[in-house]
Amino acid sequence: MLWAAVAYSLGIVAGVYAWRPVLWWIVAGAVFLAAAAYFGDRRSGFAWVVALGIFFLAGALHVQVRAASNRIDTGIQPYADRQELEIVAHVIKDGHLQQAGVGEVRQTLDVETEEIHTAAAGIVPVHSGVRLSIYAPRSEDAPENVLTTPAAYKGLIFHYGERIRFLGKL
Repeated sequence: MLWAAVAYSLGIVAGVYAWRPVLWWIVAGAVFLAAAAYFGDRRSGFAWVVALGIFFLAGALHVQVRAASNRIDTGIQPYADRQELEIVAHVIKDGHLQQAGVGEVRQTLDVETEEIHTAAAGIVPVHSGVRLSIYAPRSEDAPENVLTTPAAYKGLIFHYGERIRFLGKL
């Protein structure tokens, strides 16, 4: 297992720095698989090395396929006209609190929209990422240097997976 994990991680590193078409990684994996099956009974030590090569190629393939699927979804851009929208979304990255100004706290979190309610088009399903900043006054009883406790924030602290509905402008 250790050698398989090392081979897979080296494949990930190679896949990041040595781009090849995905089909090449698949064909190389199939060739290595056939070679490992062929040498399995004849030369078992060599077959184990070839099998580690399969893990290496699987790691490289994983990086290549994953990088190809990370496309930016721009479906929300037509609604970025500063008109007020009602947005239903879920949190995909926990927010963190920071000092925004005198007596204010800002929470920044990433959300993925599920649907947008517009005056002109009604309810439109849109799945795009949005970085949301929420400003709120600090509680009077909260210590000045403590930002991460719920007592320091009059609003809610949002966590991964929570579904929220808010009014805002893009």
